[in-house]
Amino acid sequence: MAVFSCVLYSSCKNKCGSVVCQNGGTCTSNVCVCATGYYGNTCSGSETSEYIGTYNCSNEKCYPALVGNSGWQSSIVVSVNNSGYTVTINNFAGSNVPYDAVVDSLGDLQIVPATGSYGVSARGKYTVDSTGHGVIEMNYTESTSSGTGNYSCAMRMRKE
Repeated sequence: MAVFSCVLYSSCKNKCGSVVCQNGGTCTSNVCVCATGYYGNTCSGSETSEYIGTYNCSNEKCYPALVGNSGWQSSIVVSVNNSGYTVTINNFAGSNVPYDAVVDSLGDLQIVPATGSYGVSARGKYTVDSTGHGVIEMNYTESTSSGTGNYSCAMRMRKE
């Protein structure tokens, strides 16, 4: 019985080898599965910190075309909630309005207006470009309360 207990204890203790999963990560099939908001082979990296910063948008295309909206700057802050985490994009699309985007562990972002309301609906992805700068690419639609002025846009924001 003692030998069986030692073998069982050793196999449970070392099932991720020498790697210890951090920040609530769990070991599954010898791989750390990270809790929302963390990444890396030990779950030691915080995804949320990657998003924080100032971004420049100089590549926005909308249909119908938006006049006077050729470039803008946004800042991003992060908050963690029960279902994952949220980034707040200040001055999204040059609107002077902050929008909250829910982020999943794959770097996908989604902005959803409250049910029955107007505003911005968006989906996109956070990546890192070849120079090490964070990039957010999104497709979004913007609607007004009157039902007029609906725009479909694609944009790219690059972190400074």
